[in-house]
Amino acid sequence: MSDQYVLSRRKAIALLGISAAGLAVEANPATSHARAGELDKVGGSARPQYIFGYGSLVQRQSRMGTSAEAEFASPVIVHGVSRGWFDQTGGPSWNPTYLGAVLEKDSVCNGVIFPVASAEFAAYGEREVGYQLTKIDPSQITMLDGSQTVPEADIWFYGNTEKRFPSSEHPIVQSYVDVCLDGCLGDR
Repeated sequence: MSDQYVLSRRKAIALLGISAAGLAVEANPATSHARAGELDKVGGSARPQYIFGYGSLVQRQSRMGTSAEAEFASPVIVHGVSRGWFDQTGGPSWNPTYLGAVLEKDSVCNGVIFPVASAEFAAYGEREVGYQLTKIDPSQITMLDGSQTVPEADIWFYGNTEKRFPSSEHPIVQSYVDVCLDGCLGDR
């Protein structure tokens, strides 16, 4: 294994755990959680729809496992969102800890945004069971692909309502870490 690969992997691991709480960025109060019936608006909106992926959705193959149309994504930074190892689905059997994200005023989170047809939201909703669909105001997004402007669209992420941290009963699984790292290190 080359030193370049090791350093890149270490940097990617650090990025997955970073919250950058020291940055004073005001989250836009227009950010809101989707409520019952709001998903109907997502499906019926005339505006393009995007999802912000910050964990396994960063990896192209993982996104495309839910929708073949989600091949291409743009790297971004979202202000007012904090990512961490604090999601557990609460299932009846083995229950690992996954990356989660919460609204947090002074945080930033890197990831990708990708367009999603309205009909595909149901498939992503089934995949992201236990998360809460949350809308991001475009003013919170910085594009990292050379674009000067954020797409004129509704942009959503699957977030958490609480933080539940890893433990011996809820470990972090290496195969999940590998999917997230592959997304950070590979093609988006």
